[in-house]
Amino acid sequence: MIPLSDTELSDVVTRLAHAHGQMTQWREQVDALKTVLRACGPMARREIAGVHISVTDNRRFDIRRAQGVLTPQQYAAICIAKPDPVVAREVLPPDTYDACLTAGELTVRLT
Repeated sequence: MIPLSDTELSDVVTRLAHAHGQMTQWREQVDALKTVLRACGPMARREIAGVHISVTDNRRFDIRRAQGVLTPQQYAAICIAKPDPVVAREVLPPDTYDACLTAGELTVRLT
């Protein structure tokens, strides 16, 4: 841990809040520019202004659609069981659940 004085901590938080605000503005600008490119339609990968760009279809597997298209046997064949952390917390004893956790990084949130 790094000990910070109240003044240093205030400076870091102020800079973080400012950077977060700038990031939000940049993200909005990026999203708007991507919308313009999407309106141009699909584009194969090419170099424009020194940047490689492509605009492609983003087809994803739709589970609801699959349920209407596939036979019950086909649907069962593509389904797999996997552990669910929410269910694990509900059904496992607290000590057992805690033994299954791994430590991650500390989370920083601005509100």
